[in-house]
Formats: sequence, structure tokens, C-alpha cells
Amino acid sequence: MMGHDHMVLALAWSGLFIFWLDTVFPGTNLLPYFTLGVILGSLVPDVDAEDCTLRHKNLNTVGPLGNVFPWVAIITSFMVYIPLSYIFHSTKHREIMHSLIGITVNAVVWAILLYALWFFFQAPLFLYLLWVAPGMFIGAFFHLVADSYTKMGVKWLYPRQQKPIQGGVTTGTMSEYFFVLIVFAATIGIGIFTHSPAITALATLAELVVLYPLSFALGSLN
Repeated sequence: MMGHDHMVLALAWSGLFIFWLDTVFPGTNLLPYFTLGVILGSLVPDVDAEDCTLRHKNLNTVGPLGNVFPWVAIITSFMVYIPLSYIFHSTKHREIMHSLIGITVNAVVWAILLYALWFFFQAPLFLYLLWVAPGMFIGAFFHLVADSYTKMGVKWLYPRQQKPIQGGVTTGTMSEYFFVLIVFAATIGIGIFTHSPAITALATLAELVVLYPLSFALGSLN
């Protein structure tokens, strides 16, 4: 899927639960940092692609974040993607960075880097920035979920898994446009009509199941 669609879907899905952070950790103002992590994480799995949104220097849709994206891409490439691609002999798109191993290692590496910043500077800002790392994992996780509905699919357990889980949506077509629109509307509906984490989780799971056959139906729009 396109980068902007990944951001929309990751924010929509994670938004169903993200506000519960204020309940679990009241008065800590973690929401902005976790949300920043979700946005960055929703784009990280495509860091091995030449047209990766993170590599774009001018992104009017995200304002000042457009200046942050290229640095995240560079650090992720050298600290995560290149080492993992060497270890697992992965050179193709939607392989190691589109796997649970890839997004987990990425979150751990960023957690270590952000902790190092806090350790050396001892500033409260860097302590809050630690929440960017789990946010990146959530954002990347939903990136993989979204791509699982596309024809290219996702090899979640790569390198052990060679056959991708795939749907019927084609990237950059009307099927993707309507898919994102439907998911966004359905997710907003879940957020409005569910009022507990358990019910929200069940409703979201049901949504994800229903979206699978829907992706094939939308594939006929291409």
C-alpha cells in the first residue's frame, strides 16, 4: 500500500486503544510520543524500497515530521535493515522488514538508541521519547496487517515462511482507495460504539476477519 494509506490505517487501528495510555499512565503525557512512534513505524517496513515515504525530504502532509523522516530512514537502514538483510540473505522487498523478526528488532534497536540518549543527557524529554519505540512496533505491525490484504501479501514468519498471506487489493489502484475508506469508516464506528478495551478488541478482530473476503471483492475494481 501507499505510505499515506499506511499512516491513516495505523493511526485508525491503534487509535482505538491509544487513548487508554492516559488511563494506565495518568498525567504522563505519553500520547504524543507513542503516536509519533506509530506514524514512523507505519512506514518503517518499506525502508528497503526506493520509493519509501520515509526517504522523501518534503512531505507537506505531515509538516515538520517531513524533516525527521529521512533521518529515521537512514538510521533504520544502517542499524536494522542492512544487518538483518545480511544475516538472512534478504534482498527483496517485503521480506525481512515485512516480518515479525524485522519489526521486533527495529523496535528493540530504537528502544536502545532512545534509552542511550536518556542515559547520557538525563532529560525528561528523552525519557518520554522511549515511548516512540513501542509505538513504532505497533505502527509497523499494522503496516503488515494492511499489506496482508494486498496481492503481494506478507510473509509474517520470514525466513521460515515463504508463501505470503495475501488478499485481493492492488497497491495504488481504486481497490486500495476504497479499502482504506471502508476500513477508516468501520474503525471510527468501532471507536464510537465500543467503550471497553475487551469489546473494542473483539470488534477490531471481527473487522480484520471481514476485511479479508472484502479485499478480494474490491480487487475486481482494478
